[in-house]
Amino acid sequence: MEKCEKCGTELKVYYKWFCPKCEKPEPKVQTIYNLIRCLYYIEANGHPGFKKTAWDYIGETYNFSNDTVIGIYCPTEEDITDYGDDSKLISLIFEVFDIEGDTALFEISW
Repeated sequence: MEKCEKCGTELKVYYKWFCPKCEKPEPKVQTIYNLIRCLYYIEANGHPGFKKTAWDYIGETYNFSNDTVIGIYCPTEEDITDYGDDSKLISLIFEVFDIEGDTALFEISW
């Protein structure tokens, strides 16, 4: 059996070799953005009227209430063509905050 170079504990394997004594597990947590603050930020940085327009679109598209977390899908170029200009609002949020992937979590609390 292989031993840890730091402490001499026997290494375990779970997808890869690790030392159960030295390597503290890190939680796998996805970032959750505050939607209302994101909308205010984008509006304040050169997009007048963005907050209301985006809020109306999100309210029509997603089912949510106060103190909820929703997953918002970022439309692809093809989706924008199919769904129109309103879906560009979501693309802008993903672009401004450098969100990778096609879905992000947003907290809605007022």
